[in-house]
Amino acid sequence: MVVDNDPDTIVLISALLKNMGYRVIEASNGEKALKLLGAYSPEIIFMDVNMPVMDGYTAARHIRQMPAPFHSIPIIALVADAGRSDYEKCRAVGMDDYISKPFRLEEIQGKLNLPPAA
Repeated sequence: MVVDNDPDTIVLISALLKNMGYRVIEASNGEKALKLLGAYSPEIIFMDVNMPVMDGYTAARHIRQMPAPFHSIPIIALVADAGRSDYEKCRAVGMDDYISKPFRLEEIQGKLNLPPAA
């Protein structure tokens, strides 16, 4: 699943995942992502932290409170100009890792090997 309010980011990550054989679910904010989770079981979620309607931090907290299998889906934050405090904030809400924007495609590929959240 790719959750971002920037259409260019969604297109870029979705194209990479599709080229790797993944089926991609797209959402433009956290609220839409939560609604889609009921119909799909994504293997991983790439989620922007700054979005309108519901940001990625709030959405991640909701996902971590959901029943199995949803609460253990790896969540990778997409953070603009990320620093150490951003990483700590992501971890505090239950995200597994983060990628700083602008990102390299190799970073997305590397995150696909993460184990599920505990």
